[in-house]
Amino acid sequence: MFKNKRSGLWIVVVALTLAVALAVPMFAGAAISTNDNPVNLVMTNPTEDCKTSMMINWHSPLAQCTISYTTADDTEFANATTVNVDGVAGTLDYFDLKAGKYYKYAYTITGLTEDTQYIYKISNTSGESAVYTFKTAGTNAFRFLSMGDTHADGGSRYTYVTQTTKMLNNVVKKIGAYDLIIFTGDYVQTGATYNNWVQWNDSQLTTSAVMSLTIGNHDTDNRDAGSKRISNKWFVNSLSNPVNGPDGLESVYWFNYNGVLFLCVDTLAPEMSEFTSAQKNLATQMQWMKDVAAAQEGKYQYIVVYQHNPYGLGSSDEMASWSYYSQMYKACDAIGADFVLGGDNHEYSRSNRLYNNQVVDAEGDVGSYYVTNPMVTSGSMNRVVEGSGLIATRYAGAGTGCTIFNVTEESITMQLVNQAGKVIDEVSVPSRRDAVVVGTEVAGPAVSDDATPTPAATATPAPEATPEPGDEATPTSAPSDDNTAGDKGNNDIILPIVICAAVVVVVAVVVVVVLKKK
Repeated sequence: MFKNKRSGLWIVVVALTLAVALAVPMFAGAAISTNDNPVNLVMTNPTEDCKTSMMINWHSPLAQCTISYTTADDTEFANATTVNVDGVAGTLDYFDLKAGKYYKYAYTITGLTEDTQYIYKISNTSGESAVYTFKTAGTNAFRFLSMGDTHADGGSRYTYVTQTTKMLNNVVKKIGAYDLIIFTGDYVQTGATYNNWVQWNDSQLTTSAVMSLTIGNHDTDNRDAGSKRISNKWFVNSLSNPVNGPDGLESVYWFNYNGVLFLCVDTLAPEMSEFTSAQKNLATQMQWMKDVAAAQEGKYQYIVVYQHNPYGLGSSDEMASWSYYSQMYKACDAIGADFVLGGDNHEYSRSNRLYNNQVVDAEGDVGSYYVTNPMVTSGSMNRVVEGSGLIATRYAGAGTGCTIFNVTEESITMQLVNQAGKVIDEVSVPSRRDAVVVGTEVAGPAVSDDATPTPAATATPAPEATPEPGDEATPTSAPSDDNTAGDKGNNDIILPIVICAAVVVVVAVVVVVVLKKK
C-alpha cells in the first residue's frame, strides 16, 4: 500500500495535523464564532431610573429582530409583549468582524411595574436567544453583586465562564438571589476582538440580572496595536449604558437602583489618545460626581462608586500607585460615598473606613470603604488576613470570588464570598441619610441550606481557621458542595483531548499494521 516507510510516516504526520485541526476549534469554543449566531451580546443594562424601564442591548447579523418580554411567572410567554425592532448597521470594525457585517440594537422597555421580575428573549428568522431575566427597581431591601477581571478571550479562558457559573450558582444557593451585577472591568481579554464579547452569550452571568460594567484596560485593547490602550469605542459599541456622563465620556454614567446611586467612572480616560485634555483630566469626572450627587439628593440613601483601577493591593498594606486614590478620595468624601470599588489587580483588598485619608469610626457619619475585587480564575480563596494602616483586610493571590452587598433601610453590608459561596470577610456601613429603602432584611436562599453563612456582627476579618469540609483544599481543587451546573466547560476541554488521542491511536495502529504487512 505504501511505497516505503517514509510514506507511512507522512501519513502519521498528516493524521496528527488533522487531529489538531479538529481539536483546536473545540479548545477555542466551537460554539463561539464571530457572527454565526442569530443574536449576540445580549445584556440587560440599566436606565437612569430602573423602576419602570430597562435597556436591552444586543447585536445581530440581521437588520430586524423581535423582542418578547413578560413577567417571570409567564414562563411560556403566553401573555408576552412582542415588538419588532430595527437595528443600526454597525460602523465600528472589530479585529474579527468588519463594520456593516452586524447590526447594533439598544431597545428601552418602558411602562414596567416596579419591583417586578421579568423575562425576555430575542428572536429573528435565524433563531432566538436564551431566556434572560431582570428585576425592576423599587424601594425594598435588595442584594447586588460585584465582580471583575474575567478576561474572556473566546477560547482558552472558557474555563473562567465555568468558574463564574459555579460561583454565581453558589451565591444564590447559600446567600440568596441578586438583582444587579456591578462589573469592575476587564470583561474581555481584547476589546477589539468580537468573539471575546461573544463568549458570554447566554451565560449565567448575562442572563441572570441587570448588568452595569465599567471599562477595564483589556476592554480597550487592540491587539493589532500591540495591546496598546487606545480607545473606549469597542466597550461603548458592545453595551448600551445610560448616556449621562461628562460630554464625550460615554464610559462614564450613573443610575439609581432601589435607593442606591451608582456612579461609574473611567480611570483609563487619561490614557485615551483620542480624548480631549478635559476628557483625559479626572478632575472632570470628580466634578461630575459631585454634580450628580447634588442633583439627585433625596432620591438615594447610599452611594457606590466603581472604577477599574485597584485601590488596595492584596500582597501589601499599600494603596496601588495607579489607583488615583489621592484624587478619588476627595471627591468620595465630598459626596459621602459608602463604598468605592475597583479591580484590575486580581487580589482582594478592603480598607478601613476612611475620610480625608485617615481611618475613622466605623459607626460614624463620614467615611468610605475602598474595595478591590478579586478576579475569576481556577484558584481559590479560603480566608483573608488582617492588614494595617489604611488597609483592614486583604488576600494575596488570584483566587475566585466576588463581593455581595445587602442593602436595607438600616445599612449597606458588603460580604466577600469565595467560589463555594462561603463568606470570608464582611463589613457594614450604617445609613447616614433619610430612608429611601424599605425593609431591614434581604431575602436569603430559596432553599434552606445548613451551610448558609451567619452574618458577622462586626467589621473584623474572618478568623484564620482550618478550612471546613467542602472548602477548597488547594488552588485548583473544586469545593465538594459546588453546584455543578457549570461543568460543561470542563467537558469541552476533555472532549477534544479524547478525540485527538483516539484519532492518533487509530491512525498509528493502521500504519503499523500496513507497514508490517509490507
